[in-house]
Amino acid sequence: MASNHRKLKIIHTADLHLGVALQGMSYEKRERRINDFFKNLEEIVNFAIKNECDFFIIAGDIFSNPLPRGEIFNKFSYLIGRLVERNIKVVAVAGNHDTPPNLIQRNTTLGLQLAGIRNFKYIDYRSKPEPLLLEGYYSKRRIIFYAIPFIYPEAISEGERSIVEYEKRIYDLFDEQLSNSMNIEDVDYRMAIAHLTVEGAKYSEKVEPTYTYELKVRKSFLNHLVKLGDIDYFALGHIHLHQDINSKASYSGSIERINFGEMSDEKGCIFIYEDKGGL
Repeated sequence: MASNHRKLKIIHTADLHLGVALQGMSYEKRERRINDFFKNLEEIVNFAIKNECDFFIIAGDIFSNPLPRGEIFNKFSYLIGRLVERNIKVVAVAGNHDTPPNLIQRNTTLGLQLAGIRNFKYIDYRSKPEPLLLEGYYSKRRIIFYAIPFIYPEAISEGERSIVEYEKRIYDLFDEQLSNSMNIEDVDYRMAIAHLTVEGAKYSEKVEPTYTYELKVRKSFLNHLVKLGDIDYFALGHIHLHQDINSKASYSGSIERINFGEMSDEKGCIFIYEDKGGL
């Protein structure tokens, strides 16, 4: 690395759940809780700006539903604006809460990319599967991102709805991006972003999660993707509890406690930085 280049720094977040609907609360209390999520996100944004991070990853579930209230979307857009104006590139994939269940509509977040907002990339299940080659503004490090948005089981025919078929869909999406990146030269790091459940992942202590019944990818399958793509870091979203799946794949966890079952969980983000020639 040239002496005038800084070290690569990245923020990995997921499961922001902005605008989450909280039942059994008065309007005032619901609004205060919604603001709690934004306060945490703003702290993470401030940290990224202060530390001059190159990239800000959101591994799915930006909003609690794919069509957020106007003021929720506007607050999020403002924070994204603060990042991109400081040349921090935002890379986000769609999660299950960002994905309309009818598989026809698109998420509101896509509008930021369609508007040509610089330094903002958003990938959902209908995006063209192609790798993203981005250069960090501060470190000048060239990174290839492979994106795997949430895939609804309904997108797989009912007769073939199995772990094997689910993994095949993910593999095909990953492999197509990998094939399209074979001729890209001078790459410093390769990263993947996915919103999914890995078999054996831990859940919050007192939560009976809905994703207990979802299709899960096997750890061996995830390890295969890491090896196949020579992935330096795999940013995962969907499970709200922060944890490492292996030495190169981690769930950042959600940025705020969604319910009382998560009261004992530590919340925040993952700060990734370059050290001794690696991450």
